[in-house]
Amino acid sequence: FYTPYSSAALGNRQMPGVMVHAQMVSQILSAVLDNRPLPWFWSERKEVAWIWAWALLGGLLAWRLRHPLMLGLAGSAALVGLVGIGFSLFLQAGWIPIVAPALALIATGALTIVYRSLHDTLYDALTGLPNRKLFLRQLQWAITRHRLRPSGQTAVIFVDLDRFQVVNNSLGRQIGDQLLIKSVQRFKACLPAHQTIARMGGDEFALLLTDFEDLSAITEVAEQMQQQMTRPFRFNHQEVFTSISMGIVLLQPDLPYHAEAVLQNAQTAMHCAKTLGRSRYEVFAAGMQDQIVQRLQLETDLRRAIEQQEFQLYYQAIVDLTTNQIAGFEALIRWHHPDRGMVSPLEFIPVAEETGMILPLGQWIFREACHQIKGLQGRYPNHPPLMISIN
Repeated sequence: FYTPYSSAALGNRQMPGVMVHAQMVSQILSAVLDNRPLPWFWSERKEVAWIWAWALLGGLLAWRLRHPLMLGLAGSAALVGLVGIGFSLFLQAGWIPIVAPALALIATGALTIVYRSLHDTLYDALTGLPNRKLFLRQLQWAITRHRLRPSGQTAVIFVDLDRFQVVNNSLGRQIGDQLLIKSVQRFKACLPAHQTIARMGGDEFALLLTDFEDLSAITEVAEQMQQQMTRPFRFNHQEVFTSISMGIVLLQPDLPYHAEAVLQNAQTAMHCAKTLGRSRYEVFAAGMQDQIVQRLQLETDLRRAIEQQEFQLYYQAIVDLTTNQIAGFEALIRWHHPDRGMVSPLEFIPVAEETGMILPLGQWIFREACHQIKGLQGRYPNHPPLMISIN
């Protein structure tokens, strides 16, 4: 017979059957006369459970440990522990599988790493929601299904948190992340089952609503979300208030839509809602795109105007009614656009506030007003001196 005991022989790898028989009888005699136990092993069910346990351990290590060095050290320690357990039991006349659990540990770890990489490319790490890439795929599937089998109303809602950057800058990024997570929880509480919500990035989210009766049912969801967001958020005994602006796009089954264009239209409607005062929703209409283009052009012109100092301060006199004398002035900023002429502050001040350009603009106002009042005080010394009011 070919046996492991004769495999090392170079000439003849066979062992006589009588030798094999003698080895078996020798073990039986040792067990009976010398009280030496025969090698024991588990049942098939226990071996399967043993292998599954190590497979789960490999998957858990690969999922929890993101750093490659830490994962390599933990995996090596697990393999060393497996071999150590097997060798210790072997010295006690026991036999348990070693190779199969080791392969299961490595295989499940590798598969978990692949799955995690795929998950990270399609899901947001902070909220666990689908990201923009996955949402566009789901939206395209919904568009195709709605075109082939129109049943109910399908809509996309683009959501943006108002004044989120103020919270993030004043209270810290950690509070900002917690605000996003709690906002998502409130969004989900307003959504019916089997509806999709995704994070587009930053403080922007998108909702895919399918099989709704009509527009009023969709706007009802938007109103519930706004109502939920009016309640304060509490972080470390501090209350934070915020609101949301939303843009809604309704899909028509007879129109050829593309997912990217639908999402862009919803974002356009959201920007219109912000322009009209925030904390509201707007349904997309064809003319909104022109409004957004005009706003972007105004933002570009405003940046150029700050660089080239196209602004001028007008001064409205403040009169002391008891003496009928001028006590000071109020500084009023005006913008002389080279092509459009005078631009109303009601038009460009909100854009400056939202884009952060109000800071350099405010600095210019302070410098110009202080320079002007200093010149006036030198020419017309008063007691008390002239003062200036800057809004």
